[in-house]
Amino acid sequence: MTLYKTPIILLIGGKGSRYLDENNHPKQLAVIKKKPILIHMMQSYFDNGFNLIILPLGHKKELFKNFFNNKINKHKFRLNILNKKFTNYKKNKINIFMFDTNKNNTKLERVKKSLTFFKDCKNIGVNYGDAICNIDIRSVFKKFLKSNLNAIMSVTTMKSPFGHVLIKNNTVKQFKEKPDLPSPTNIGYYFFKSISLINYNKKNSELETSFLNSQIQKKMLGFYFHKGYFHTVNHKQDLINIKHKEKKII
Repeated sequence: MTLYKTPIILLIGGKGSRYLDENNHPKQLAVIKKKPILIHMMQSYFDNGFNLIILPLGHKKELFKNFFNNKINKHKFRLNILNKKFTNYKKNKINIFMFDTNKNNTKLERVKKSLTFFKDCKNIGVNYGDAICNIDIRSVFKKFLKSNLNAIMSVTTMKSPFGHVLIKNNTVKQFKEKPDLPSPTNIGYYFFKSISLINYNKKNSELETSFLNSQIQKKMLGFYFHKGYFHTVNHKQDLINIKHKEKKII
């Protein structure tokens, strides 16, 4: 498998309104163990054989551009910023192509705009760019290729952040503190057949609520069950929690 030819789209152009810090930095650039979350993710893909990263920028685009165009960051994290024709591609570095999108584009629209630069690519990967995870990305891709489905998502079992109760009549019959949730949780780490996205033209649609459901109806969406750790940052408290656990998970 020539994995490096499969582009990975990281959807970092959203508002990120649930995550706020004193400097209004994007959550993907929050630092865990001396590296931004986004760099942890990029290096994870690189270690699994994928070194072509696409960033469809929207909100806070200048902060991302400043970070990736910084000479120190380029050298420290072995980054290579691609030109529009990709003529400066380097196999031994993390190749990054950034382009601007409309701030109000949905995630699906940003994916489809990304595909206009890779019309000959049969498959693409998609991720949200805001998680710390030890998933075997190569195995996800292998399962996707063997399945002959249009799409695959990665899922895992997660615990509820709350205590759950079973109520009967006027009394509590059972109480469980932070139990495992009954259904697996979608953690992203998608792979798609490009043509399935290109041919999906429903207006004002979203990746999860529209496109994925269309693939479910066609019985063309598979899954990969991840059994390791997964930590995502949606709120400032999530970042604090990860930092408390970082010695164990990174």
